[in-house]
Amino acid sequence: MAAIAAVVAGVVLLGGYAFTEAVLKNRRQSFRARFGSFNDFRDAVDQDRFRAIRDTEGETKAIRALRQEFPGVPLDEAVRLIRVI
Repeated sequence: MAAIAAVVAGVVLLGGYAFTEAVLKNRRQSFRARFGSFNDFRDAVDQDRFRAIRDTEGETKAIRALRQEFPGVPLDEAVRLIRVI
């Protein structure tokens, strides 16, 4: 019985992993289709606004605000932008 439970748990974990990877891949493709490159994304963002948020409220708040305004932006791209502006 424990072996069956372990197999089921493994299948569920692999399925969850595959689903997560598909969602992340889709998000990244949508981001690239919308902005083309990181530089295009950076040009589309109100850098002064997010720099002010970062400087007064912290990096995490700025990343959160950026992702609320641009919901499809992958986390790593949001972090990168907030750190370079």
